[in-house]
Amino acid sequence: MPLGASIVHTMAGKLLVRALNGVRQRCDPSAHAVVRDLGASVAASGFTKLVLYNTHGGNTTLVDVIARDLRAEFGLRTFTHFAPLESLLTA
Repeated sequence: MPLGASIVHTMAGKLLVRALNGVRQRCDPSAHAVVRDLGASVAASGFTKLVLYNTHGGNTTLVDVIARDLRAEFGLRTFTHFAPLESLLTA
């Protein structure tokens, strides 16, 4: 589920994606709430692990905070992975 508020571009400066929710904070409460609800559903379904896949370096802090909170609240083993979006588009 894509969410965030970053402009993502290639090294050449080409615009790829623009999230328009207007958030410019390190901790986006709406993104946090959406992923928290996803984590609650994952845990309630009996799963014990969740991977958060980040495609923009500007979201790294947010993803780390959410992963920590999911571990604390639901006992999920969380894993974060970062790969730039352009690497997915060229694979």
